[in-house]
Amino acid sequence: MPTIPKITIYKSVILSILVIFVGISVQLFTATTSVEERVGLDTLFKLRGALPPPAEVAIVAIDKVASSHYGFSNEPLSWSRDYHARVIKKLNKAGARVIAFDIFFKQARDKNHDLVMATAIKQAGNVVLFAKLRRELLNISGQTPKTLSAENIFSIETIHAPLALFKESALAVAPFTLPKFPAKVTRFWTFRSTSGDTPTIPLVTLHYYLQADLNAYLQKTLPALATRIPLTAQAKQLREGLSTNDKKYVQLKNLIYSQNKTALVNLLSAYIENPQPYLNFYGPPRTIKTLTYDQVLENNLPAGFSFKNKAVFIGFSEKLEPEQKDNFHTVFSQANGLDLSGIEIAATAFSNLLHNSTIKPLSMQSTFLIVIGFGFIIAVVSRMFREIVALGLWLILSATYLYIAFYQFTEHTLWLPIFVPLLIQAPLALVLGISWYALDSYRARKKLHQAFSYYVPETMVDLLTEQKQPIQHSQTLQYGICMATDAEQYTQLAESLSPNDLAELMNQYYETLFSIVRKNNGVVSDIIGDAMLALWLPFVNQTSSVNPEIQNNLESRIQACLTAIEIVKKHNKKYTINNHTLTLPTRIGLHAGEMMVGNVGAVDHYEYRAVGDVVNTTNRIEGLNKYFSTYLLASEEVITKTEQFLTRNIGNFILAGKHNAITLYEIIQLKANASDTELQKVERFHQALALFRHGQFKEAEIAFVDICKMNPTDGVARFYLQQSKQQRTIAADGKLTGENLTNKDWNGTITIDKK
Repeated sequence: MPTIPKITIYKSVILSILVIFVGISVQLFTATTSVEERVGLDTLFKLRGALPPPAEVAIVAIDKVASSHYGFSNEPLSWSRDYHARVIKKLNKAGARVIAFDIFFKQARDKNHDLVMATAIKQAGNVVLFAKLRRELLNISGQTPKTLSAENIFSIETIHAPLALFKESALAVAPFTLPKFPAKVTRFWTFRSTSGDTPTIPLVTLHYYLQADLNAYLQKTLPALATRIPLTAQAKQLREGLSTNDKKYVQLKNLIYSQNKTALVNLLSAYIENPQPYLNFYGPPRTIKTLTYDQVLENNLPAGFSFKNKAVFIGFSEKLEPEQKDNFHTVFSQANGLDLSGIEIAATAFSNLLHNSTIKPLSMQSTFLIVIGFGFIIAVVSRMFREIVALGLWLILSATYLYIAFYQFTEHTLWLPIFVPLLIQAPLALVLGISWYALDSYRARKKLHQAFSYYVPETMVDLLTEQKQPIQHSQTLQYGICMATDAEQYTQLAESLSPNDLAELMNQYYETLFSIVRKNNGVVSDIIGDAMLALWLPFVNQTSSVNPEIQNNLESRIQACLTAIEIVKKHNKKYTINNHTLTLPTRIGLHAGEMMVGNVGAVDHYEYRAVGDVVNTTNRIEGLNKYFSTYLLASEEVITKTEQFLTRNIGNFILAGKHNAITLYEIIQLKANASDTELQKVERFHQALALFRHGQFKEAEIAFVDICKMNPTDGVARFYLQQSKQQRTIAADGKLTGENLTNKDWNGTITIDKK
């Protein structure tokens, strides 16, 4: 197994420190926000899905169906209270252990019906009624302040009990409000601290549900508390005593723990632990067993169902979204807009407390330990190994952590953080780790690349390194553009300068040329003395035929022409050598076609070359610059469709050693920069050339004479002037006159014998 370099280990540790720092920072920043709830907790609930409904609890609901059945509007307060009385009697007769209403009976209604309901509540002896909490602002004197800007204003909550007739008959009255921040319900209160630690409906209902068992232990440790005192008062005393670790209450706790009474242990936990626990939802609306008023009153219960020993919650619960009244947005809210009702959440809270199954987030210390540990491991793995291995291990670690979090959530209702480890630290570690590794690899390849690129074109280095093919097999058939250059006056300079000065001059000269070629995506293939060969190639792996789309690569031809124009413009660039200022005007030839490109050689010596007739023809075209006193000539294969350049067609030629004619153009400059005078000169030349091609040598001679008078330095015009005279002499010797002055095989093509 290869040894991991120390520098890699050091970099992995540095990355882990960074990832841990970011994780802790984000955790601290989001500790007071609901980000983890909205992301982490929701994810765990959705992965877990719905749970089987708790057997100890049931809901009796008022909904649209029941309201329509009895002719009431779909509002709980519109119902006649004798129906509530009938439901209480039915439930009491069926053996319900405790009944909790989430309906606020605020005002008196029909006197007889109110009395019937109060009597039913009294006779049942196990009914908990809903009390409303109201927030009030008071000053130091206990009065409502006249202005909100007054000092010493206090906000207090007061309990507004239901109708006195009902309150006196009920087992207890208790509030049930839900924290809705920012808009989703995730928690509930067991004790409302802002109203004097008032126990809420779920806690009071649970307390009475287990009171028979609890009183047996209270008789042994706190007999005074086991006497007939109000249920809410008993609950508040238990919370106070257990929270302060009063000796008698500690004895009660130890006794219950020693007897392993799970339900009572869970009840004590509800008194001792956080009074605002997280809800452990069982599923979407109607997951908890729900029956409507008409089902209960008309004995239309499901087969095998019984209310015996159940805690029954009564309130509004709708299964039709438009009819919702008392609804709350939760993680199990439906796509159609249906939310859980308040009574379903109350029943959920009761069952959570009974089974001690509320969701338990980790302590801040434990959370930080996870952030540190996970951050360290995921960062080290992401940085230490190469990309594909790091990605594989990263996926395994992330999936493993998610599975552990899911398992703890499902089996132990333990909430491990998701947002920071999986959505902050893991992506950060992966991106930075792989990027850092890639950057190091890139730097190493760049050094190697740079070393090779001094001898082989960069594109070829890339081709060799990416394809990993042997150097002997690195030749490919390409369609490309070839540029040949030649420095004017090089021979004289080589003779007059010392070898050191000449070498310095050529280094400066080639620095100019190479930078222009590379800027325009060309490749320098070869240099010999003052001559450079540059290529524009697609570098695709083709061994037999060339894709026509590549042959028509207009962009490469334009880049080659732009490069040539820019090089020619450097005519007057000054090169300072040993306090002498020198210039090296450059002549250029351009041609395009198929060529074999790659490493040419044998045994242990190879050189990067382009081989083919295109290369030879390009050099011939470049050589014609001397013949015509021009600086930039290109074949028709290069110029075709490059409409942005001002060019002049200088004719068809059979070059030295060739059999096929080639059409050549002189590239003057970009059309956008051309003057009217230049355009006119080109047009006059084309007219004169047309006369020459049609064998009208006398007229051509006159036209070329005019061009030479206007521009004595036009070498191409001088050449055609001489050719016109020469063709007239040939025609005269052949005794051709009038329209038959030219030979019938004449097509205007000129053979060049000189190289």
